[in-house]
Amino acid sequence: MTSQNPTPGTNPQTPRGSIHELTLPRRMFLVFALGWLVALAFNVALFPPWPGAWLYLAAGFGEGLLALLLGWRARSLRAARFLTGLLITAAALLAWGAAALVPEWPTGKLPAAEQAVRLVQAMLAWVPPLPLPRVIHPNTLALLLVPVLPLQFGLAVDGLRALVRRERPSAPGLVLLAWVTLPQALGLLWASQSRAGVLALAAAGALMLGWLLPAPVRWGVGLAALALVGITWSYWRAWWLAISPRLSTLTVARMGLWRYAAYIAWGFPLTGIGFRSLRFWYPRLFPPEFYEALRADFRANAHNAYMQLAADMGLPGLVGYLAFLLWVWGMWNRVWARRQALAIRGVGPGWLLGLGGSWVALAVFGLGESNGPGFFFTGWLLAAVVLILREHLPNEAEVTQPWGKRLWQSPWIRWAVTLLGIAVLVAGVAWAWPWNRWSLAYRAALLEGQPAAVADPPAGHVPGWLWRLNLYLIDQGPPPSEVGLQTLMQAAPRHPDVAHVLGWYYDRIGRVGQAAYLWRLGEQRSALSRASSRARKQGDAFAARWYAWQAYRLDPERGALTWAQYLRWAKEDDTALQVLLEAVARYPDSSEVGRWWFEIGHIYRAHKDCRAAAHAYGQAIAAAPDDAWPWWRKDAAVARGQCLYELGERDAAIAQMQALIEAQPDDGRGYWGMAWIAMKDGAYDEADAWFRKALAREPQNRWWWLTWANMWRDAEPQTSAQLARALSLYEKTAQRFPTWPHVYYNWAKALLWADRPWDAAQTYQRGLELDPEAPFWRWRELGIYWEKAGNPERALAAYCQALALHPNDPQSQQRIEVLGGSCP
Repeated sequence: MTSQNPTPGTNPQTPRGSIHELTLPRRMFLVFALGWLVALAFNVALFPPWPGAWLYLAAGFGEGLLALLLGWRARSLRAARFLTGLLITAAALLAWGAAALVPEWPTGKLPAAEQAVRLVQAMLAWVPPLPLPRVIHPNTLALLLVPVLPLQFGLAVDGLRALVRRERPSAPGLVLLAWVTLPQALGLLWASQSRAGVLALAAAGALMLGWLLPAPVRWGVGLAALALVGITWSYWRAWWLAISPRLSTLTVARMGLWRYAAYIAWGFPLTGIGFRSLRFWYPRLFPPEFYEALRADFRANAHNAYMQLAADMGLPGLVGYLAFLLWVWGMWNRVWARRQALAIRGVGPGWLLGLGGSWVALAVFGLGESNGPGFFFTGWLLAAVVLILREHLPNEAEVTQPWGKRLWQSPWIRWAVTLLGIAVLVAGVAWAWPWNRWSLAYRAALLEGQPAAVADPPAGHVPGWLWRLNLYLIDQGPPPSEVGLQTLMQAAPRHPDVAHVLGWYYDRIGRVGQAAYLWRLGEQRSALSRASSRARKQGDAFAARWYAWQAYRLDPERGALTWAQYLRWAKEDDTALQVLLEAVARYPDSSEVGRWWFEIGHIYRAHKDCRAAAHAYGQAIAAAPDDAWPWWRKDAAVARGQCLYELGERDAAIAQMQALIEAQPDDGRGYWGMAWIAMKDGAYDEADAWFRKALAREPQNRWWWLTWANMWRDAEPQTSAQLARALSLYEKTAQRFPTWPHVYYNWAKALLWADRPWDAAQTYQRGLELDPEAPFWRWRELGIYWEKAGNPERALAAYCQALALHPNDPQSQQRIEVLGGSCP
């Protein structure tokens, strides 16, 4: 310490312009600013502004500029406390607003959310109860709370320390602020069930605890913890999934999103695809028909901040953001080295550790979430708080420089490293620009609707060839050239997505073995399953069997259902049953157990063994968690109720349907099950009421509409009023589903019973016009309808069409002889 009173942030012993003025934090800030300026220049010059993008961009940088100005111009540690208080208060208020005011979110139903928040409110009697929605998005709260919680911990630690030592700092106010908001924030974070949020807080806590240890031990403990996580995930994955079943999507859907964002960054390395436009480009570059992870409600962002920036703004934007993180970290490291000097001014080590933990939480949270370049205004405010602390260090010259080695202080070494970096940058631009230029041309052509007009990409441009192949597979582009196929084949062993799409190409041209090889190479079991299902619909027995068997060989656990479904289609029910029962015995803790039992129930029911089927459906229901109701569990509940009814256990069947209604009141299956039971009892008016309730919840279920109408048509004893109700329902069903042939077939039968044979024949013929793959017997029935309508010419034409599809149909031949005609 010197007796002088230097201007804060200056060093009287070091002249301006020396090497001490160009420390790592300042250099990182220059890289950060340069990267963002380059990325913004590309975005402004090359891409049209997407709705809301520039407003979001302006808001994010406005917050950043304001925070940095506050940090650089602050002249008091009170400003740091003010910014920190603003940070915590704003995050807490925004979190409560998100929980209380946001209406039902389209995704992420979390039944534990309300109970968690109510528990927190019960712990804090002075907190007024707030209304909560039934649905809270998993990351709405974590987005605001994760970077704040470590800082709250630090404030609480310092506040308690000050109270115990009876020191003067405004500890009571800080403690009150921390402990009033901290339990609520923790409860809301737990209620949000954010995987990225929990991971971020764990990393922040590890830093705050480990940083108190000596450096060698600190890093050793950290690396050991990371290794332990990797080992347990590899060998005890079921244990992790038992803690949070949602972790399974982290390894499937999100990793797929990361790969697709990486392909975009690979194709647009210098410019990116355009700010905030990743959601727009996903379905254009990667059609969802070929990617299970890319569904319509899952393309908002890459769920990774770094991948999002690389795809949106290219490598300059990514480098800028990484430099920003390093800049804040470098400043914090220098402040932490002078914590004893700051402690004299009332800034305790807990607060500083909280700042470091917040930085770690911000960086780690970005691994699983992405919300644009503002990147949580907390990031900017953290930078501003650290800037204030640096400005008020007593003597800059005494600050130790963790990276300030003697070798680095040599101007020759520093110039050499700088020139080497410039050379690498220039070489990278020269190498990547041909790819980037073609990608920009392809992007422009996609916007104009003429992507096929763009010339082939450079030979090694794997993303470009992948996009062109996708275009061909959706029938909007020419087939790939030999150069493109060779490029993709060489990349397939390293990139599972390339093997995935290339497999669909070979499947299209009929090379089943090559397609199966590529899908096995990329471990694309789901692609093999979908290909087998499609082959079954097309009647291709060889392809269906080969794909199903390869899926089973690749993954005996998840492929068992595919193989069993093929065996059922091939009329090998006994073998299918054996495969499924073996899978149940071999993998009793598998997430597929419920689906296996559901399929086993179908097999037993097809063989009229309702007792065994009811048991299998019950096992399927029990295999799912109590608060989880996937579609197969709901269908299993209905099927079990039907089986119980057929076994004569009517009360048990009704109890099963009512239990489904109680568990899923917004789902129509339980109401439809009650309608089915009432219909079987002959209580048609009661069944009618249940049908109305079911269709009020699922008005697009056409089979329920048809069953409702058929009930009144087939009611016994039949009355004219019941038949009129059936005709009215058929008309409503046809208006709702005008291109569905089955409604016309059934409607025609009701019209015939109502003594309207001409209308019946015309209605039946309308169904055949909508059913180009109708079997021969449909045409034979049309001939019968025209005979009853008194039109033998049309009847003869219908019988001849039936014979054209089935030349040996004796009934059609007999009717032609009766009519005295012949077929041309």
